[in-house]
Amino acid sequence: MVLEDDIYFLTSTCIMYLIVYFFPLILYHILTLTNKISSLQNRENFSFFVLCVGGQSLQLALNSQDHPLAATVIYSGRLVTEKGILANIMWPVLGIFGDQDRSISVDTVKAFELSLNSNGITNEIYIYKGVGHAFANPSGENYAPKETQDAWQKTLSFLNKLSS
Repeated sequence: MVLEDDIYFLTSTCIMYLIVYFFPLILYHILTLTNKISSLQNRENFSFFVLCVGGQSLQLALNSQDHPLAATVIYSGRLVTEKGILANIMWPVLGIFGDQDRSISVDTVKAFELSLNSNGITNEIYIYKGVGHAFANPSGENYAPKETQDAWQKTLSFLNKLSS
């Protein structure tokens, strides 16, 4: 099962409006989803796929020993880089990023990868050259079809390895 938390906004003004005015609603849905995931009988067979803002929030909510998963897949999600917090992850992580993403620096991605490695967490981190934030969104201005196709193949391969 792959969960897609796909939040895209048209402009930065719209993003700020939605975050400021709808954050309580977004947080409510994130907590509701977290509770539903927590109640699953076979969470170890559940992989979590996140994109962007929702990815950061749900990643933080689920990064605990009380919510084991089969895997986490992050596309351009905001990252936690603190080794101590990431130590709670007991499953493989796939990260897909663009080097032109203005909301997540390459240095942050590398710090995330270093913390995962330091904690012995299996991970695959890919940084695509020349693409920005939300490059896998076909309706967005940063859409990069070639890189999106490659990232999707990497995602399927990653998840298939877990199920075999």
